[in-house]
Amino acid sequence: MKFQNIRKPLSQHSRPARGITPAALSVGIAALLGFAALGHGAAVVSTWGGATSGAWEVDANWSNAPAMGGFPNDGNGGVATYDATIDATGSPYTVTLGTTDTVEHFRLNSANAVLSITAGAFTANTGMDLVAGSLTLNGGTIGNSAINAAAGTLNFGANSNNLLTGVTVNGDLNLATTGAVTRIAGGTNFTQAHLAANATSLGFAPGENLTGAI
Repeated sequence: MKFQNIRKPLSQHSRPARGITPAALSVGIAALLGFAALGHGAAVVSTWGGATSGAWEVDANWSNAPAMGGFPNDGNGGVATYDATIDATGSPYTVTLGTTDTVEHFRLNSANAVLSITAGAFTANTGMDLVAGSLTLNGGTIGNSAINAAAGTLNFGANSNNLLTGVTVNGDLNLATTGAVTRIAGGTNFTQAHLAANATSLGFAPGENLTGAI
């Protein structure tokens, strides 16, 4: 099917100013829209600096656009809101988050990357997109967030402090290492839990209902 293009001719008064072509205007508008879509409305978009392991809470490990603030944590460095992206490709690497941290949106998009949450609570106010790679809970908490697990995975280590609270998991829980465990609280729901290794378990807080399949 062909679509007919209907164009309104530019009047003399509505033509672009000299030196600004319609093509240039289109590129500029597209760039602005693209940035807005990437940023989810956050003041700063932080991107992990390369395919190298390191600590989340180190400013030098991130590249910020615009260049202000520090590592992504809402309020850090005087910046109200951050989005965080880990998408560097290369050798396998692990980003370790060992403190309480809140961002507006988190995107994991590298098959080479693992985000390991070892302490504190991690929250993404408008959600987490696991496009590729692994988000692993290994001693910390994920709270009050929606996790969209596409080709990426949500994994759990053998740590009794693991906790999902107030979380909607659009995808599966993967307990694939010996002794892997997590506790479920705050109305957390998920599609399916895979208890794929020996001595794996789910613990439910009082009053919690099982909402997914096991």
